[in-house]
Amino acid sequence: MWLALLLAVADELPPIVLPTVQAEVREVVPQPAPPLPRVVSEISAGVFFVVESAEPLLILDSPPGIVDAVYEAGPVKCRGRFAEAPERTQTRTLKGPHLYFVEALQPGTVELLIVRGSALDAAEVLRHTLTVTGEGPRPPPPDIDPDPEPEPEPEPDAVVPVPNPDELRVLFVVDQDAPQRLLSELGGVPLRIWLDDNCQDWRRWDRSGIEDGGLDDAEPTFRKIWEDVGGQVPEGPHVLITSGTEVQIVPLVAGEVLETLKKARGQE
Repeated sequence: MWLALLLAVADELPPIVLPTVQAEVREVVPQPAPPLPRVVSEISAGVFFVVESAEPLLILDSPPGIVDAVYEAGPVKCRGRFAEAPERTQTRTLKGPHLYFVEALQPGTVELLIVRGSALDAAEVLRHTLTVTGEGPRPPPPDIDPDPEPEPEPEPDAVVPVPNPDELRVLFVVDQDAPQRLLSELGGVPLRIWLDDNCQDWRRWDRSGIEDGGLDDAEPTFRKIWEDVGGQVPEGPHVLITSGTEVQIVPLVAGEVLETLKKARGQE
């Protein structure tokens, strides 16, 4: 009977309770995911839009005539304005084995179709829309002859063969408002191949980058050349040609750049 009574009382006792501390409740504010990198969709003349690839590519443009894709084997060290940050001049080493410089030819919107050499299906084609900004051709005012005779381009200063062709160094100094035809020629494959085969070294500098004090990371030989004769270089695009202590300063004329360099090396 006592056992039954104790069991009955035990059933009525409260459960064992240990000291507790109420956990602090904090409201968790969900954080937005960081935005994904955005592919550059706008360029202007004189800005590098570079496609790097581990394998050869075929780059098509539609409609044609707005941009041109120029191939270079990497790695390549370049100084200029890049599409990711066109407001400043930089020096970069592009390490990809296959580099494609998409150059602006005229204002407009173009679709790039980028095809890998190993692609087996149309679904592997990468499409990207690119807008080229800048001023297009303007129609002449009504009171001006719409077909005037073109003014002859200025003749470049006389170029003489350098004394030591194997030590030839070439420095292009270009304004970003230079004629589009000249900018395209300076970025063309034939000129780059000739420079690599015939020069001990060469560079292309943006004059605005020089004026902003952007020579700190420049190659020492070219920095010394500019310190010696930079003040003598007139406005406008020019090329500095040297193979020793003397420097020839020659204005750049569209369509005659390669001919001018060949004369300096004594090839013509």
